[in-house]
Amino acid sequence: MQDLMNDFSMAEVKSRFSILDREPITNLMERLEKQRSPDIVIIDSVQYAFLTKAKYKELINRYPSKLFIFSSHAKGKEPAGAMGNAIKYDADIKIRVEGFKAFCVSRASRGVLPKPFIIWEKGAKNYWNQN
Repeated sequence: MQDLMNDFSMAEVKSRFSILDREPITNLMERLEKQRSPDIVIIDSVQYAFLTKAKYKELINRYPSKLFIFSSHAKGKEPAGAMGNAIKYDADIKIRVEGFKAFCVSRASRGVLPKPFIIWEKGAKNYWNQN
């Protein structure tokens, strides 16, 4: 993590960026009540957050101006577990990553899917040529 922080010059953003390890959702909500709280929250992963449907709904409804990004473990090409699936169907934008490509589906796409975003060219070529 430290190498990535250095590679992407994250020191420049200093106090505007925080990594919290295993913070309970109730503590996160207390944090979001404060002035100058984060505008973007990444929860990695839904399974390790032990998020319930009720707490998820409370979280996104209480902070409508915040951007929540949830990652999920997968079972095949779908999110793992009931909570992962519930969030998927509630989300405006879904991004599935496989073989170094990110596939995006959004409510605004109206059935027209954009080209996948290639995360790592060499890895993607190797993966997709083998599969």
